[in-house]
Amino acid sequence: MLVVVSDTYAAADSVTQKFWPAHNRSQGIAWEAKSMGLVARDGDHSIGAATIKIVGGVATLEQLVVDPERVGQGVGSLLVREVEALARKVGCHTIEVETAETQARPFYEQHGFVVYAQRPNGKFGLCWYLMEKRLTPAPLV
Repeated sequence: MLVVVSDTYAAADSVTQKFWPAHNRSQGIAWEAKSMGLVARDGDHSIGAATIKIVGGVATLEQLVVDPERVGQGVGSLLVREVEALARKVGCHTIEVETAETQARPFYEQHGFVVYAQRPNGKFGLCWYLMEKRLTPAPLV
């Protein structure tokens, strides 16, 4: 009998990782997802972080957060620059981010991101902006 059961994310993810690469190979796609993280520190104190998922040449900036006491001091900008450097290093051509109308759209625009779509009435009933920054190849050294 075929059934669907509720399970943990980790359990479901292990099944998708088992079958997804073979599915994509049949389409000529080499699927490899990498999850990465960056932490901004001041001495022994973590004051910000970014989590990134990289798939198919696109780095998705999943979260970027800064200690509220350090907002406006360049920590977020430093993290964005490091995300971009990391994305270039691993061969990405684009960085994507999603941000709500109440969040950081102007911040990301200052760093070269542009809105390519918006989702009115998205999560929490807010308008969400889908933004991207296209990367040029890193200069040869």
